[in-house]
Amino acid sequence: MIMAEVKIQIIYDNTINSQFEGTSLKSDWGFSAIVTTKNHKILFDTGAKFSILYENMLRLNYKPEEIDTVFISHEHKDHIGGLMGFLKKNPQVTVYIPNSISESKKKEIIKAGGQIIETSKITTLFDNIATTGPMGTDIKEQSMIIMTTKGAVIITGCSHPGIVNITESVKVLSNVYAVIGGFHLFREKEEKIKEIVDEMKNEGIEKIMPAHCTGEKAKEKFKEEFGNKYLEAGVGSEVLI
Repeated sequence: MIMAEVKIQIIYDNTINSQFEGTSLKSDWGFSAIVTTKNHKILFDTGAKFSILYENMLRLNYKPEEIDTVFISHEHKDHIGGLMGFLKKNPQVTVYIPNSISESKKKEIIKAGGQIIETSKITTLFDNIATTGPMGTDIKEQSMIIMTTKGAVIITGCSHPGIVNITESVKVLSNVYAVIGGFHLFREKEEKIKEIVDEMKNEGIEKIMPAHCTGEKAKEKFKEEFGNKYLEAGVGSEVLI
């Protein structure tokens, strides 16, 4: 894999990053981020509503036509809801989807002009970008892997397969430097949250940014345990590696 510097900025999230409070950025239940590398601008998930995604993109100085790749983690509306609106603005974009996505949704994407590529296992997609492939049982979901000079950066949508399982799966490629995205702990009890935070801490992760469905209790626990390795999420949050 090619090693490259990368910028990751959250475009859609349940909260606004504190540095952007009072601005016209909007929050909503869902998740999306833009990954900028030397050769690509990638939209990771599309949030629930295109109107909010589009407005936040413009306010953060991104245009839909600049995006060359869309990466969809899974089919839940809060991650794929903005896709059809996005394809109206940029219909010829390549869309990476897990092969677990429904046939009806695949046809809808193709009809809108998207060039779909289905993923089935952990594999390199292009340059320094890889996928875990669809993981999990009831809800299958893929996460993005970005290889950098400091190690792998993982971006998750909801972590339905389990954030620890996702992190472990990436270790076959590289050490894990950073994990960003939804960890799906908002319904978990404190004991389970503590167990997962401890396991993630033992992975030697240098940067962690819990977002979206992680839940406030879990975010606080990650902040407490990771200290200055913890990064605040929210719309506008930016990670440079």
